Amino acid sequence: ADLYYRINVVSIEIPPLRERTGDIPLLAQRFLTRFAQEYAREIERFDAGAMAALCAHLWPGNVRELENAVERAVLLAKGSSLEAADLFLSGPPEPAPAAFRALGGVTPGPPQGGPGGPGALAHPACPGTPRREPSKNGPHPGDQPNHPVQ
Repeated sequence: ADLYYRINVVSIEIPPLRERTGDIPLLAQRFLTRFAQEYAREIERFDAGAMAALCAHLWPGNVRELENAVERAVLLAKGSSLEAADLFLSGPPEPAPAAFRALGGVTPGPPQGGPGGPGALAHPACPGTPRREPSKNGPHPGDQPNHPVQ
């Protein structure tokens, strides 16, 4: 127990991706660029349907699940842009069993108070979804209006 308190000087809590949906377009585009280059595929963008599917998914596996979904789509896509069908995303998750909830498990879904909480900003690529507030040093690069995802 002493070791834990020796190394736990600063704790950083990162909310799950479902609470940071404004980060999805930036992360997805970054993964698309990386995997397209890695696998020598000429895929540059997500179509509107694919981006809508990415924004609507709850991402229980967080960023790693998003990364895997984009990698799989890059490998299997037939066109020059990724479509929703290329992503093979499952539908909405089923509610957690009562036994899981009784043990303190968390059921999938938006955080209490609605996605993003009070004052959440809409991201242009994910209409109606929250994005993080701009930092003191200016807005996050993915929050810029000229975001490369189309």
